[in-house]
Amino acid sequence: ETVSSDLNLIGKAKTRFGIYAEDIKSQPRDLFLSELAKKTDDDAFHIFGDVYHWFANIIVIFPSSVYMPLPLAIRNDDMRNEFEKFLVHFDTGIDSIEVESSTLKKELSHYSDEELSDLEEFISQTSAEHEEFGIRGSDMLLAFRRENDDLVVEKLKTKHQDAVELFDLKDESDGTKRLFDLVPLLFEELDNRVVFIDEIDRSMHPKLTVELVKLFYDFTEKKQMQMIATTHESALLDLSLLRRDEIWFVERQAQGSQLYSLDDFKVRYDKQIEGDYLLGRFGATPLFPALDSEY
Repeated sequence: ETVSSDLNLIGKAKTRFGIYAEDIKSQPRDLFLSELAKKTDDDAFHIFGDVYHWFANIIVIFPSSVYMPLPLAIRNDDMRNEFEKFLVHFDTGIDSIEVESSTLKKELSHYSDEELSDLEEFISQTSAEHEEFGIRGSDMLLAFRRENDDLVVEKLKTKHQDAVELFDLKDESDGTKRLFDLVPLLFEELDNRVVFIDEIDRSMHPKLTVELVKLFYDFTEKKQMQMIATTHESALLDLSLLRRDEIWFVERQAQGSQLYSLDDFKVRYDKQIEGDYLLGRFGATPLFPALDSEY
């Protein structure tokens, strides 16, 4: 599909564009757009830099992605208060995030030799470049800062209602861990960004997933920000939450997959569409053939 624009290169700019297009043919590993974005001294090509940086600033969150800046962000009182507010709102049972002094040896003792080597190399390189940094692992939240020649290690732990002891991240449910990586989207300054979330519902209760999407709309209402998410959660099929043109289905086919919009079905704006989807009226649902009686 060709999309028209008001870009009109004329004269010398058009000639240079043609030269750049020819030059890129001898560099098959390079992207034409990224090469054009480097022409910062050429006013005629600034729009290509804008387009390139728009793509470069896209945030992609996979099911296994972790929000690496989180430990450092939580050490900031204002950020920690915001984070705690959302954890309470989502009924995680967590009252607050506490900071506990630790040592590198203690925190890395359970890793394999290979993992330990990689972590130590990362910590060594990062501490040489930054006064403060954090590590968000699958089971830990560590914040580091340099004081003179020493590396101070702080472990972030959770405090639960009425509990005397603090909890490590590994003690939390998978759903709570997932929230640790999604909640920052609600309070970080991410204006003019697009966020892709693969399997937004992974490990989370249906009501929690719906609430997360609602809050995303509320807290980004005045921002130039968009979220595109894949999900199997049918509870999100709610026209009071999403517009018809915001809901798309993927139908697996023999030679690939077809993507189509709910808007193609022209359903009423007040229709309860979740039930119709589960009945297969919009496609994109699994079909189970009868099993042979021998099974």
